[in-house]
Amino acid sequence: MRNSLKPGNDAPLALRPAPLLKMAILLALATVLAACGAEPSPTPVALAPTNAPKLLATVYMSPTPNPAEQQATRLASRPTTAPPTATATATPTVYIGTFLGEAASLDDVSSIAAVVSLEATSARPAALPDRLSICPMPPDERFGTNWRTATDLVSSIGCPADIAVPYSGRAQVFERGVMYLTPDGELWAIASGGPGEGRFWYAAGAPQTNGEPGAPPPGLNPPAPRFLPYWQGLPELQDAMGWARTAERGNDFVIQLFQNGTLLLDASAGQVFILMTAGDRGPAYGPY
Repeated sequence: MRNSLKPGNDAPLALRPAPLLKMAILLALATVLAACGAEPSPTPVALAPTNAPKLLATVYMSPTPNPAEQQATRLASRPTTAPPTATATATPTVYIGTFLGEAASLDDVSSIAAVVSLEATSARPAALPDRLSICPMPPDERFGTNWRTATDLVSSIGCPADIAVPYSGRAQVFERGVMYLTPDGELWAIASGGPGEGRFWYAAGAPQTNGEPGAPPPGLNPPAPRFLPYWQGLPELQDAMGWARTAERGNDFVIQLFQNGTLLLDASAGQVFILMTAGDRGPAYGPY
């Protein structure tokens, strides 16, 4: 029996000697240690089989909405109106001097336009005040205002030097002028120059003369006896005025003396003459 238990080449694997088992254990340990020290290998990914079933996506088509549904959709998607933005109420503002700054609103633009207009107006030369408005004594109201349109003459005649004096005297109209006589004998002869400059003569009393005036042309008259002496005594007056066109007649007129001239109002005819210079003769303008 003992000889049958000895190890031998022909013995079964279960009965082999222990050294072989030890070698197998050592080899397994070496394999484990080598695996621990080596870099990890990538994990294999299983590929999907080529014959995998495919999934089909189905698009759902909604049915066409009816008219009621379409109207409901439009009402639901209608845009809402934004609330109006509050605007500032414009208030009148007085600007004095030069405006500085930028316009922040339309109201400011309007204000700038108003200031620019005001500055442009201020840049224009100011109109000269009426010379007569600063006189201590105003012209008599009976002379009216038409004569004041002759602004150059108004500036030159100065201020009234005395109150206006009305007369109920005599007058005679000539070819190119008129003569006035006061009750106390003062005489005014005015030769009209039309729209331009004429002449006037003044005498405190007419000179005495015995001469005859001569025969006037047809349709004209000689000067009346009250005017004849003065008319005959001044040849320049005869040439300027010509012969009389009417007979002597009563006439109401007003005279006001100024610093540098005289205003004579023919109240019967409603016309005004401007007689320049304070002497006894000079330029005459009118009637106005």
